[in-house]
Amino acid sequence: MKRLLLVMMCLFMVFNSFTFANYYEQEDIPLKDGISGEEGRYKIIGILSGGQDVFSEIPPILYVDKDGNSKSMVSVDFFKNYLGMDTYWDEATGKIVIKNETLTFEFNVESQIATVNGKNIVIPDNVPPKNMYLDGKSSPMLPIAFVARQLGYEVGWIQDTLTVTIERPLQSIKNIYFDKRDGKPQIRIKTTGRVDATSFAIKGQDIGSGNKIVVDILNSKFDLASDSLNYSGVFEMDVYRNSISVLRASQFDPVTLKSRVVVELQRQKGYELEFDEETNELVISFVNKVKKVEAEDILNSKAVVIKTKEQPAYNVTFLSGKVIVDVINSQLSTGEGVYSKEDVSDGGIESITTSALTGSEEYGPSELVSRVVVDLENDVDLEDVYIEDIDNDIYVYVAGNPLDGFEYVRKAGDSSSLDIDFVKSGSYSLDYDKNLNRILLRFDQSNTNLDEFNMNIEDPLVKEIFVEKKDITDQYIVGIDLFENVKYYEMTNESNTDNISLTFINEEIMNSKFKDYLIVVDPGHGGHDSGAVGKFSALKEKDLVLETSLRFKKELERSGFKVYITRDEDVFIGLYDRPKIANELNADLFVSIHFNAAENPKAKGVEVLYAPDAKRNNKAFARVMQDALLKNLKAVDRGIVARPNLVVLKYTKMDAVLAELGFLSHQEEGYLVGTNQYLNTCAKALKEGVINYIKQINRIN
Repeated sequence: MKRLLLVMMCLFMVFNSFTFANYYEQEDIPLKDGISGEEGRYKIIGILSGGQDVFSEIPPILYVDKDGNSKSMVSVDFFKNYLGMDTYWDEATGKIVIKNETLTFEFNVESQIATVNGKNIVIPDNVPPKNMYLDGKSSPMLPIAFVARQLGYEVGWIQDTLTVTIERPLQSIKNIYFDKRDGKPQIRIKTTGRVDATSFAIKGQDIGSGNKIVVDILNSKFDLASDSLNYSGVFEMDVYRNSISVLRASQFDPVTLKSRVVVELQRQKGYELEFDEETNELVISFVNKVKKVEAEDILNSKAVVIKTKEQPAYNVTFLSGKVIVDVINSQLSTGEGVYSKEDVSDGGIESITTSALTGSEEYGPSELVSRVVVDLENDVDLEDVYIEDIDNDIYVYVAGNPLDGFEYVRKAGDSSSLDIDFVKSGSYSLDYDKNLNRILLRFDQSNTNLDEFNMNIEDPLVKEIFVEKKDITDQYIVGIDLFENVKYYEMTNESNTDNISLTFINEEIMNSKFKDYLIVVDPGHGGHDSGAVGKFSALKEKDLVLETSLRFKKELERSGFKVYITRDEDVFIGLYDRPKIANELNADLFVSIHFNAAENPKAKGVEVLYAPDAKRNNKAFARVMQDALLKNLKAVDRGIVARPNLVVLKYTKMDAVLAELGFLSHQEEGYLVGTNQYLNTCAKALKEGVINYIKQINRIN
């Protein structure tokens, strides 16, 4: 699928029968010349500015005139939204003005002469500004290279992916050191001038390796003193502070002049990139992010969930009618990072207030603290409030802890454990129903403080755990539904014990032929990039591909695969970062998940895209995946399609495919793809395709 660059909210609006976002799914686009009235199809190109995928309201195009002159053209709003320029457009006169603090450009549609700060300049290649119409909406389009070069940027062209690159001038890297400023541990990279950088994080827990952050500094020359480098020309620095272990840096790509910094972490950490204009330093700041604070229904109880980017450190204060949670060394991503309040008035929660504490007497002038205040309804007793943290999130239960003394933990890909603590020594019974693959535990209610609940787990070992009270017998019943091939082991004595401890092992995973294979699952789009938008259903591609990919990931894990997913939430991942992650992990296969859209409302079915490559078996992989999709989905066969220009397929080093799982622009299929049954079938079919392909290339049963 043609990459969808940076999507703005205006693209989500429907114009006639097709949205601008959907046009980014195509290789070309129908445009009408506002002067001549001629209609034509124009090749869509990409723009990579400062290493980030960006786009304009009308997709950027490769314009070729009757004499064969070609030029990369972009809608005028690009200069406003991504280069910070003021813009003016008068369609009646054809006049276009764009300006910043130092330069003012004046253009006229179809005129080869531009004025820059009052000086006339001939636009090269005889391709003047155009006024183009898309679905009845007009936009002036300018030659992007001409303007960018006048602004001092370096402009390049990636022929493989039909992408214009806009970069700041070449700079040198002179020093790298660790520091702590403004309450944040920092890696500071000294440069000779402003640089742009891209980054991605690798969560080692997903694949059984270490955590790391990878930062690529664009158009930069690695120029540290030779005595600070090892024999391979790599800079190494032992940090071992604030969960940061080691830093390594080098000239990663001597051709495109890209430098790479890799930070190895003892545990996953939140971070941000910024450039310090005063010191000419690129700064990697390590700080937890409070991403979201909201009230949720959890296990039949209302709770406030504080979602953060790393395992949080926090303080709790109980006051009359309220609970205060201070998340230490963190910044707010909610309420514009300053203050927000949500009225709840439900389940014991009156309201939730979040705010950023800076320079407080309580924590000192340099400590970054995010404060969450939970105001309780009048009938809630503070003794009923229970707080715990699980992974990166903090849970504030306002009606007691439904999981008091109950803990289920996933230990590894093939094992997990369940522990239920007793408040006093006692006995329990265990029965196993082989037909249902269900364990039933029974014990006296007086032994624990549990509440009734149902917990959907859906990992490769346990489907669900439920707790019921049987008042007639004064007993609790705990049911544990296991997946096939899962064995359980009692670690405690039923007759007299302080707790119940069970271990679960999935023997299929433990003995799997696929346990050494790493699959990268890539949900397309995300964040500001909606992808295709359904004409009839209003479904967004970014949501469907994420849900499908999460289900696909679980299916692979149940068969023993190691799986890395490029995003597990609604965030945008750069197109060039996706293959970089897979390559850094040395993955075995790469599968990108998408849904389709077309101008033709009758288009429907599934297809698998691949990049022709003599060194990889992409075409064979695509054929096997398409066969699995057709077998399971019974969909229209659109075949396998060679797409040599797609970034995620072009730059992955392992066999890679992009699966298009149905059309959001088709009336019936646009609804079908949003059903649980369809998404589950997609996940199972994709797994079947991966297994069939691995068996085929490795000749295993």
